Amino acid sequence: MTDNGKQPDNAAGGNMAWRCRDGIFWAVGLALTALAVCLSAKSGFGVSMVVAPAYVLHLKMVEYLPWFSFGVSEFFIELFLIFAMIAIVKEVRLKYILTFGTAAIYGVTLDMWRSVFGTAVPDQIGLRLFYAACGILICGLLVAVWI
Repeated sequence: MTDNGKQPDNAAGGNMAWRCRDGIFWAVGLALTALAVCLSAKSGFGVSMVVAPAYVLHLKMVEYLPWFSFGVSEFFIELFLIFAMIAIVKEVRLKYILTFGTAAIYGVTLDMWRSVFGTAVPDQIGLRLFYAACGILICGLLVAVWI
C-alpha cells in the first residue's frame, strides 16, 4: 500500500493480490455480519433497525410460507431496495446488478448460521444475554473495521 492508502498501480502482480485480499475481506465480513445478525435474533431481544424489516417480514410470512426464511426475507428486502434505487437514480450500473449476488449470498449465509445455532430463543437469560453480547460485539467490530 502506498503512503496515501491507495493500491500501487505499477507493482508486478499487485492488482491481482489486492483483488484477492479484498475478496477475502468481503467474504469474511459478509459471513461475520450474518453471524452477528443471527446471534442478535437468537437472543430474543430484537435486531438492529437495519435488519428489523426483514426479520418482521420473515416472522409473519413463515406462518403462511414455511420456506420463507430470514435469509430469503433479507434477499427480498434488499431486492426491493436495489430496484427502488435504480428507479430513483434512473440508471443501471454493473455494480447494481452485482449487488443481487451479494444479497443472495448474504441470505444463504444468514440461513446457514441460523441452521447452526437454531431459531428457538433459549429460556436461560444468561444464554440470551451471551448471544446478544456476541452479536453486538461482532457488529461493533465490523463497523470499527469498516470505518
